[in-house]
Amino acid sequence: MELGTSTQGGQRQAVAYDYRGPRFGVRLEHERKRDYWRLRAPGAVEVEQRTRGSVFWRPTPSGPSEQGSPTCAHHAFAPLTPMPG
Repeated sequence: MELGTSTQGGQRQAVAYDYRGPRFGVRLEHERKRDYWRLRAPGAVEVEQRTRGSVFWRPTPSGPSEQGSPTCAHHAFAPLTPMPG
């Protein structure tokens, strides 16, 4: 969990869960911010909150002799919520 405030008074909260087993893994992230400064392109939309999840699996267990075995991953992104205004 991360909590932060900017010098201008903005706030940011982020939570992440990450599980990685020998054949399967999952990562979930959620971030919410209000008036929190973040480097972005000049024409980019300011995002108030976002959620991201990913899942991966390996066809065979990973071990010392199997380093570099193929990994398949799937990522899902929730719709972005633009800041009002």
